[in-house]
Amino acid sequence: MVKQLPESMLKEASGKLYSDTSSGREEGRQALLLAAMESTETRDQILKVLVEVHKNPQAQPTNANDPANNRLVVNSVGLHTWESVYIVRKGANYGYPLREGNEMLKNDNKTTALPAVDKIPVQVSDVTNETVVPVYPVIKYGHVPGGGDAIGAGFLYNGKALPVLRGKYIFTDITTGRVWYADYKDMLAADDGKPETLAAIHEVKISWNGKLYDTMFPIAEAVYQARGGKAPHLPGRGTVSGDGRADARLTIDGAGELYMYSKTDGVIRAVVGATAR
Repeated sequence: MVKQLPESMLKEASGKLYSDTSSGREEGRQALLLAAMESTETRDQILKVLVEVHKNPQAQPTNANDPANNRLVVNSVGLHTWESVYIVRKGANYGYPLREGNEMLKNDNKTTALPAVDKIPVQVSDVTNETVVPVYPVIKYGHVPGGGDAIGAGFLYNGKALPVLRGKYIFTDITTGRVWYADYKDMLAADDGKPETLAAIHEVKISWNGKLYDTMFPIAEAVYQARGGKAPHLPGRGTVSGDGRADARLTIDGAGELYMYSKTDGVIRAVVGATAR
């Protein structure tokens, strides 16, 4: 269940949230940099790795208060086919732009099955003879109906207000406003070096104003129009979302509690309840 924050609280709350806006993505890139530093030797190499590893990474630690079980998880926006979630390993290569999801990305930007010999150039300099086996995602979903266009940030829930979500990694698709979760233990098990091994994802329904919705899209659209939006649809467009973008993203506060914010209607909503069905 989501509950819209009063206008008077938005200014105060906005300074306390961790987001995947441009500044949030920069924080994610810095986190990737820190993870890579122990396994690369020069600044140029590190920057090259960051450029080639992921197209648009959004990185978050999973258990910041439990260092022994902490992992850096990256949600990576894909090109035309797959949205992906990776568990970061020190010094690993995640394949982009030669891989997308767990498939090979061809020169025409379409994907196909992995080759029998699954190795790619290291590409940390202009000329290299070294090759490496890429690391593949633990979660993926497609640019298809029921999927989406662009993955948002994800969080392993560590708060106290929503006990049913403990141990769940929850994330959104930005344009469609769909929300999913995966069991974190399944994500760890899927990080086994096998491209075909993936954690199952489960759709989350959204309760708002007494009704149940499949996505945030109709909620954002209704509030966009209620707050003075003149267009018949939300701004923007996506291949899967069609006319309009929900621009729905999750974030957390300092206590690990979840919020949903949507740029198209300019609203931050607290997630105040969750039930298993």
